[in-house]
Amino acid sequence: MFMAEGGTGIGHRITVARSKSLMGTYESCPYNPIMRQWDETGQLQCCGHGMPVDTPEGDWYMVYLCLRPGESGYSMQGRETALDPITWTADGWPLVNQLMGPSDLQKKPGIPITDEKCGNPLNMGIFANDWMTVRGYEEGTFRYTENGIVLQGNGKDMNCLGYLPVYLQRQREGCFEAACKMKVLAENQNTGVMTDWDAGMTCYYDENSFLKLGIGRKNGQTGILVAEYVNDTYVTYRFEKSVVEEIDVLKQTEFKIVTEGLIRKLYYKISGDDWTLSATLENVTYLCSEGLSKGKRFTGAMWGVYVNGNAKVEFVL
Repeated sequence: MFMAEGGTGIGHRITVARSKSLMGTYESCPYNPIMRQWDETGQLQCCGHGMPVDTPEGDWYMVYLCLRPGESGYSMQGRETALDPITWTADGWPLVNQLMGPSDLQKKPGIPITDEKCGNPLNMGIFANDWMTVRGYEEGTFRYTENGIVLQGNGKDMNCLGYLPVYLQRQREGCFEAACKMKVLAENQNTGVMTDWDAGMTCYYDENSFLKLGIGRKNGQTGILVAEYVNDTYVTYRFEKSVVEEIDVLKQTEFKIVTEGLIRKLYYKISGDDWTLSATLENVTYLCSEGLSKGKRFTGAMWGVYVNGNAKVEFVL
């Protein structure tokens, strides 16, 4: 019986016990914990919730969960999966990585890996393995094109549980750039009433914490939006009205987010102009698992594109 112990933070671990019958009595392994990170400066922390697996060749491995806090101490990628070999003692106890704790680098198991695409209801093609939504797919909200995707707003914002039109990838590294091109196809689809809307790029954890870099209309005016939402409130909401003369939202707008640890640099480009730095956000800890004490936060940060309101927008990714 493999058990996760020591909480889910620092000190998380895997222990094992055995019995000749299901209902016990169980004998505790004398080498427990068989997996634990003892090095507080190690790359992998909070290691536990493991499951043993064996390969067709007869090798054994422990697949387990962990976090990568990095230099900042915040695990931006959330819980990730790691793998280390299991060896068996002469008296039949399993030891993970010779009790040395998680390894930063490990040889892959010698089993074939296929490149078959995962199935999906919308024939997502090249997007199947990388992109996700937060609450499944609803007909009319997502439409895939040759180069990207069309998102139809459902009149809600990302802080609402009923919100749908956001399209996301997981953040895999601590430093990277992401960009998109977008064009508004309709501002108030299916409503006939002029309402506020915005659309663009997002860095997203859940409905409790995210940021926006977008373009939209507010109170009849057009502008570039920079917003940070943390724990039930917009802590930053800057709408740059008339950032250029007569922004035409029906023409192409480009956005770029540069990630450097906890820093986010937000850029936009309109109709072929040079990149303009709209904002530098110095400390986005709210996008980390440890950055907000609200609910279960293990999933990690994401980035992608979104629509707020009733606009219909095409994104090239």
